[in-house]
This record gives sequence, structure tokens and C-alpha cells, in this order.
Amino acid sequence: MSYKFSTGSVRRGDVYFEDDREGQPTYIDFGQDTITLRPSGSQILHAQADAVGIGTTTPAADLTINGTEPRLLFTEDNADRAEIFINDSDNLLINQMSTNKHIVFKVNDAGVIREGFRINGMVPEVTVNEGSDSLVDFRVESDNNTHMLFVDGGNDKIGINTDQPAYTLHVAGDMGVNQYIYHNGDGNTWINFTDNRIRLNAGGNNFIDCEDPGNAPHKVRINNGGNNIDFVIKDNSNNVYFTADASTSRIGIGTDTPDHTLTVAGDISASVHISASAFYGDGSNLTGITGGGGGSPAGADTQIQFNEGGSSFGASSNLTWDDTTLTVGGDSTDSILKIQTTDDSSTAGPVFELTRLSASPADSDYIGQLKFVGKDDANGVVTYAKITGKISDASNNSEDGIIEFSNIKNGSQTVTARLRSDSLQLLNGTNLSVDGTITGKMMHMTHHRYNDGSGTGKEYIPWAGTSEQPNPSYISMGVAPYNGRLLKVLVRSSKSGGLGSTQVSVHIGTDGTTTFNNTAEETITVNMANANTTGTFSFTNANHFAEGDTIAVGIDPTNAHGNVNVTCVWEYEIT
Repeated sequence: MSYKFSTGSVRRGDVYFEDDREGQPTYIDFGQDTITLRPSGSQILHAQADAVGIGTTTPAADLTINGTEPRLLFTEDNADRAEIFINDSDNLLINQMSTNKHIVFKVNDAGVIREGFRINGMVPEVTVNEGSDSLVDFRVESDNNTHMLFVDGGNDKIGINTDQPAYTLHVAGDMGVNQYIYHNGDGNTWINFTDNRIRLNAGGNNFIDCEDPGNAPHKVRINNGGNNIDFVIKDNSNNVYFTADASTSRIGIGTDTPDHTLTVAGDISASVHISASAFYGDGSNLTGITGGGGGSPAGADTQIQFNEGGSSFGASSNLTWDDTTLTVGGDSTDSILKIQTTDDSSTAGPVFELTRLSASPADSDYIGQLKFVGKDDANGVVTYAKITGKISDASNNSEDGIIEFSNIKNGSQTVTARLRSDSLQLLNGTNLSVDGTITGKMMHMTHHRYNDGSGTGKEYIPWAGTSEQPNPSYISMGVAPYNGRLLKVLVRSSKSGGLGSTQVSVHIGTDGTTTFNNTAEETITVNMANANTTGTFSFTNANHFAEGDTIAVGIDPTNAHGNVNVTCVWEYEIT
């Protein structure tokens, strides 16, 4: 091929490559105001007056690329650096292909180019406003708010629902949490929100607990975790004027070191009443007391003061308190201590209560005693008798109590009786002597035996002797001495393989009839699968017979009877 060139303008149609003799021609296609490059007949590049198309002759924009998964590839020194393309899912991908390099978006901020958005290839993160030259704010809009989320890059603050955050995080509206708000780096300091309850913990200790349990009273608890946390209130001069001391269970007003259950370092004024069992001090500052009780204390140390009428205190050696013991004395046979009530309701009555407040109650603990003390003929003080309340079982919801009665017996203190929740026990050789009638229930056992080696079917056990009966008979019945019931029957047979499924029944005949009825009052079934092994038949009816009725027991095994031993346990109501 020879090449020619010319200068100046040339006007012609399309320009073909004359050596392309295979397939479609390669040429430059000149059209009306268009130029199209067509290698092998394809339209790879098309230029017109206002647009350029790659893979299309009808570009819709300044540059239009048309193709399957169209792609722009950026290379440098023949190395791939980046690409922009549409993938097979029709997603637009921007791919930074250089190792540890970034994708950075910058804007012109009033003539200053600033970075606004960076996808960091060295550290796997997306960064907004990186670098000291950035100072580009970041915001997210919602339907009704242009600043639903706003990051103030110049002032290091974040706003939610505001474009002027005043704090590191500024929320202009409500905020909700599921449960905890923690102090960073201090995992046991938090605010805990649960249904109708807020708890404030610091250092693992619960300081404040607010709860609405669903009905009154609603609660605000201080130190709900049982820790040594004092509740302190200060005045506007930073002085303590209220203290609840958790370690001593005391309250101080005007002091942070209360030395009594309530210590008031200052004056007390009341418009109605102040009630107390004792006042400490000389009483000189007690004012406004009407109806007596003024003046100076009377009596000696430990004597309790009382109103003697007018403005005078009274005292007596028969009424004393020494910080340990309250003593009420007297020198007559009249009542020394009287407890009374004017309540006339159905539950009225003076109540005398002995209370032991223990943080760790245990079984067998004493919870109160009444002692009966006197002197012997050698002028020694002796506890002749005492009544003691004790814990039998301290378990929650299954508590049991005991009352013990003790007496001096042959010079030694001895427990003579113990009243439990289910029984009265007489102990240590104590006898029961009754001048009157005892009513209650008595259990009585009867023993029976018979042999029916090969016989099957129901038999009535003999009341005496060894002759079992297949039908009701005087031989197999007794007479009930009291009203009562058959409590249980124990049966044992020598039959190999046992009696099998066995029914035991109780029968009666009313007083005045010849014999008992073959229809049972109650029947119990037990499977007895082994020889010489006792089966227990427990009856549940509250009553089977009346005094004077005839009583009988029937045994009906699946197998033969064999040699049979029977014990019947009867329960009688004794009156």
C-alpha cells in the first residue's frame, strides 16, 4: 500500500482502509454533521455536533456508552488503577484497583477545594469530612426535617433533629432505649429501664430504685441492694441537714453522725403531739406541754418518768429501765401488769407479742420465753417453770412452730411437754392424768390367717380361727365398738407368683341384721406379683361403720389364695 498526503481541504465521502479485505470493512463514516468510526463494520465511536456515543449512534447525553456491562477503565503506566462499570446485576460499581488507595469526593467550598467523603482503602471504613482542610458538615434529611441527622464538622458536634447542636450529642426531641444506658469504660455504672421501673446504679451498687408495681403504694427505694449507702441531703450552704445512716440504721437531722434511731441536732416543734417512751436530758427545754409533765425529772437513775399531775414528774423504783431490762414491780397480790383494749369487734382482745427480729432465722431457734421465777429455801433464784416458743421449720412458705413446756424436775430444768403443729408430746417420764373425758381417734389392729391353697375367688377372712368363708357368715365378722372406718389392710401370701391383681373390700351389716352385706362399702385394688411380699391396701372413705354394726373384710385375688396372713388397722372415734 502506498500512502499519500495532501494539504488543504479535502471533500469526499467515507474513508476506507484499502488493505482490510476480510470481513466487514474498516472505515470512517462521514454523515450529515456526524463522524463514526466503524472498525470491521461496528459503530464503536460516534461523534455529532453536541454529543459523543460509544457503542451507539444516537447518544442521549454529551457522552453515551452503550454495551453489555459497559466499563470505563483508568490505567497508568499500563497498570489498571480504577474502573467504573455496570455489573451483570445492573449495579453501578466504582472500583479502586490500586492497593491501599482511596476513593475521595471533594467539593469547591467558596473557592476552596475541600474533602467531603472518603472510602478508605488502607483502613476498612467510610469517612465523611476527613482531614483538617475538610470542615464539611454532614446531614441526613427526613420527610419533614432537613437536619434529621447533622454532623457539625467545624464544631465537633452531632445534632439529631437540629442544625445547631450545642453539645457533643444534641437530641432535639424524645429518645428511647430498650434497657440500659452505661457510663463508658465503667460497666457497672448505669441507668436500667424495665417495665414501670427505673434503677440507678453506680459502681455496682443500686442507689435509687423507682417502681410502679401496678397499684398503690408506688415505691422509691434508696439503697435497694442492701449496701452501706447513706442518704444525705445538704442545705444551700453545703451543710448536711439530713442523714440516713445505712450502717447503723439511724437517722440524723442536723448531723451526719446520729447516735440514736433518730438524732435531732436542733429544736423540735410540733403543733399536735410528740409521743415517746423516754426523753433524754434534764427536760429543761421541754416547753408547751399541757396536762402535767413539766418541771424537773423525779426519782433515781433508771426510773421511768411519768406525769404526776400539774407540772410535776413522778417516778417509782417499781418501774425502771436500765437499757437492758424493763422492770415492773409491786408488793401486793393484785395485778401488776394489765393489758386491756376497748375494741369490741369480733377479733378484739389484748395482744401480748414476743418478737425476735433475726436476719438469719434457723430451725430450733428460740423466739420467746415466759419464765416463772422464784426463790428456794436457800434464798436462791430458781426458774421453776417456763414456756418457750421455738422455730421448728424456718423455710419460707412451710414454716412450723413449737411451744415447749419446761419444769424443774428433781432439781433440774426438764422439757416435760412439746406442742407441735401436728401432735402433743409428753417427754422425759411425764405422765398424762385426766379427771374427765378424752375424745379423739384410736387405731386398733386385728390379725387374721387362713389357708386356701388352690382356691380362687372372693373369700371373707375369719374373725377368729382359720376358716375363710365364701359368703357372709358370723365366722368372718366382728362388732364395731365405736363409729369409725377401716384405715388400711396389709396382706401377705405364700402363693408362688403372688396373688396377682387383688381386691380388698370392707363390708358392714347394720346393727339388728343377721350378717353383713356382700356389697362393699369401699374396695381397693393392688397388684401383688410376688410371694411372701406384703401388699398395702389404703382406704380413703371418712367413715365406714357405726357403733354396733358388724364389720368384715373380703379378699378377691386373681390367682389362688395360698397361705394368707392379714392385718387390719381400724380407726375408731372415741367419745
